[in-house]
Amino acid sequence: MSIYRKDINGLRAIAVISVIVNHFNNEILPSGFLGVDVFFVISGYLITSSLLKQDSENLKNFLIDFYVRRVKRLVPALGFFVLITSLLISFFDPEPEASIKTGLFSLFGLSNFYLANKAADYFADSSKLNVFTHTWSLGVEEQFYIFFPFLIWLLAIQRISLCNFYILIGALSFISFCAFYTLSINFPHLSFYSMPTRFWELAIGAITFIALKNNNYNYDQLMAHIISITSFFLISIAFFLPEEFSTQSTMLAAFSTALFLFFTKPKMMFYYVLARNPFAYIGLISYSLYLWHWGILSVSMWTIGINSRTIPFQIILILMLSVISYHIIEKPLRRASWSNSKAKILIIAVSGLIVVASLLFLMLKPFYGKLYTGEPAKLIASGPSTLTNTYSIPSTNTIWNGIDCVLASNADVGKKILIENCTLGNFNKSQKRVVVIGSSFSAAFVQAFDKLVSEDNYSITITSSWDASPVKNIINNGKWNKANDYYFDEVIPQLISELKSGDIVFMANDLTPFSEKIYTSRASEKLHTLRQGLVNFSKDLNSKGIKLAVLD
Repeated sequence: MSIYRKDINGLRAIAVISVIVNHFNNEILPSGFLGVDVFFVISGYLITSSLLKQDSENLKNFLIDFYVRRVKRLVPALGFFVLITSLLISFFDPEPEASIKTGLFSLFGLSNFYLANKAADYFADSSKLNVFTHTWSLGVEEQFYIFFPFLIWLLAIQRISLCNFYILIGALSFISFCAFYTLSINFPHLSFYSMPTRFWELAIGAITFIALKNNNYNYDQLMAHIISITSFFLISIAFFLPEEFSTQSTMLAAFSTALFLFFTKPKMMFYYVLARNPFAYIGLISYSLYLWHWGILSVSMWTIGINSRTIPFQIILILMLSVISYHIIEKPLRRASWSNSKAKILIIAVSGLIVVASLLFLMLKPFYGKLYTGEPAKLIASGPSTLTNTYSIPSTNTIWNGIDCVLASNADVGKKILIENCTLGNFNKSQKRVVVIGSSFSAAFVQAFDKLVSEDNYSITITSSWDASPVKNIINNGKWNKANDYYFDEVIPQLISELKSGDIVFMANDLTPFSEKIYTSRASEKLHTLRQGLVNFSKDLNSKGIKLAVLD
């Protein structure tokens, strides 16, 4: 059976377009990120097809032939993208360490491990500021490539029975799916980023190809056509499902993709549509599109933002860079003869990755922060190590004393947080007063209010309790639990008592653990508690004429 199917490029196009639309605006296509899951199934299908075409009876040659093709396909475009994007983000992000480290790990197919270790929520706004968050999926696929060829070796070369192969890969897929489902409840970041929990999706594609290759079924062509059309519409429906049904929609997208690949044949409606431009061409450049779209959108979030005025420019830039990447780097280097020795090709690829990684290390040290084109940050009070810092606005006579304005441990219970020590501007004579409360996130905003204070005559009182709960009624069992209770019972009420009608309370916390985009029953309960707490707090403030703003 030929590896090449014209409709697959069109299906890739649908997948990458859905991902890009979702990343531009997830309200338009709430589950468009499932395009990645469609890619996983397609990858399993194509990798199996590629491996079964190899004739080598020697395991070493079998593996080298496979890895040479993968390296030439993936490494050039990835290395170019990571290098250029790391340089770009260094110009606009004063602290690009998280992005650059993710990029470093992505070069070697490990960014999903790095992101999982950081417990990074793919759906959180903070993840969108990391220009390489999306490379997690490349890590999953590359780790799949490490051991999956051994399974195909057993089938194609060692001639184990097809039945035993189905049993083996079916058992592994079942274990993988169970892990995916179970971990999504208590450890959603592990379920999302890990290759073992994604194995079942790639394996579905592999099983689909093997079943097609050994297809002895005499099914009705009309029925096959109906299934082809239905499965395509089911994939589309999955993209529109609300995000809270991510587990179910992932299953729907993956199995529907497998059904589409199995039953769709030339001359069928969607084969005809997907095999032609523009879908066919978008599918060809889908790898470069996937790389560059997130990088451009992430850098945009650091600079011009994403809105109706910037979107046309961003779409043009994404397409332009993707076309350049495909036609100048990806396609020519994939077809070029790097060396007569396949071992040397692998050495060249690894050497290239090491060169790019070395340049990224230079961006971390010694050039870290020196490429930044904005104004240097004066203070970011994000943890206990910054407590001795103070911050002042040159045009005012006030100083924010970090150590006097935060609760950094349970030992600080009873500590008096005085407005005069923690306010930028004149609290008593200001046009409007703002009290900033929350976890270390609130302290990190200390330098964000300069113009409000110096130009608009606001006063900004900033306090913080490390690891504070977002609202009082969420139980805090952390190591600062007593400080948390004291903060809500004593400090915040005292600060609010000094406010007048028209003043503002600004809450700044990390709400990731309570986000609607973490689909677990426990998170759902926390979300309900958070909502109720915010409603109660807002009503209390509203009765005093005080406004509430919440950083989401």
